[in-house]
Amino acid sequence: MQSDQTAIRRAGTALALSQSVSSMGFLSLSTLNAIIASRLSGTDRMGGVPQALILLGAAISSYVSGRLIGRIGRCNALLIGSAFAMIGGLVSAGGVLLSALSVFFCGMVLLGMGRGALDQGRYAAAEINPPNRRASAVSRVVWGGTVGAVIGPVLAGPSGRFVNQYFGLMPDAGAPLMTAFLAAIAGIIIAILLNDVDFKGLAQRAGATLQRTDEDKASALNVKGAPVLHHPVARAAMVTLACAQAAMALMMAVIGLHMKNHGHEADVGIVITAHVLGMFALSPVVGRLVDKFGRRTMIYVGLATLALGCIFTPLFLNTPWIMWSEFLVGLGWSMCYVSGSTMLTNVLTPAERAKSQGASDLFVNLASGVGSLSSGLLLASFDFIWVGAVGICIVSLPLFALWNSRTPVVKTVSA
Repeated sequence: MQSDQTAIRRAGTALALSQSVSSMGFLSLSTLNAIIASRLSGTDRMGGVPQALILLGAAISSYVSGRLIGRIGRCNALLIGSAFAMIGGLVSAGGVLLSALSVFFCGMVLLGMGRGALDQGRYAAAEINPPNRRASAVSRVVWGGTVGAVIGPVLAGPSGRFVNQYFGLMPDAGAPLMTAFLAAIAGIIIAILLNDVDFKGLAQRAGATLQRTDEDKASALNVKGAPVLHHPVARAAMVTLACAQAAMALMMAVIGLHMKNHGHEADVGIVITAHVLGMFALSPVVGRLVDKFGRRTMIYVGLATLALGCIFTPLFLNTPWIMWSEFLVGLGWSMCYVSGSTMLTNVLTPAERAKSQGASDLFVNLASGVGSLSSGLLLASFDFIWVGAVGICIVSLPLFALWNSRTPVVKTVSA
């Protein structure tokens, strides 16, 4: 029988690998989904719909999977997520081949549902590690997205040429089929490496290894619905995750259009790369810093970094300045994402976590959708400087939640 440490290491490797492989597929299709929707509909107005549908699907599935994890287990929930992503890719490809916009949109929703379930992997990594190593565990899973962020967009073009040359299919079907294939690979990784990992037992033993700090003390909540809505520290973590996601989406959704309007369209790809590197490349370092200096401290640093990105991005139009500013947006998001996810895991008991994590991701995905949609309205109605101003307002909201969560909780339970 494998030791707990062996199981934790294997689970961490599997979660990072599956995140890496699945994100390749998601980002490969995300590179083209607006173009595909525009071609199928005959109008650019539909270009933003696929991403909104993906976020809607992710919001739904993150909440549902959180409610079901206690019954079916972490491994089965992740397998179901990979299955939804695979089916979503196939349905999307069918929509392209049939020139059916509604079918393509259905595929986007299914793909989002798969993504929402697979994103729960960071919580699985957190809860099986002791509290003093949870941020590092989350950061390693998040870092898996770096590979997908770099390779995924590059696969979009070659996959289209491959299916056209060897199967005679429309090039636009390549990215959806590639997404389905990579989702299946992620499912195989999960099935092989996580099949016999006892997440529930590991979580209980990991939670009992250290005494909780005052920040992490949680009352034994006997409430209906998601405990995250009733516990002040957990609620602060959720608000941090949602606001960081909304501010990041707000700043990135229209950066390409902003640069295009000022004659810098050729440099958009470089800016996106810098932003993605800020989000993922430094996440292992961020995880170690969170474990060393504390979640609350690093959330403050992350919010400040995000705010600086919102302030600096609209100031000048030269590409190096925008690259640096958007890198700060990504890095600030990473700090908030790793710290908030870890805080949410630490303050709740194992029985409370799954439902709360699912509910939290529901709000996070909805916030991301609102941020993406509102950015276009702000840019069209005002100017990019107003996009940054709204971003700063959003980033300030977690400060109130964090301040209100400082009230000590007297009644505690061991994890």
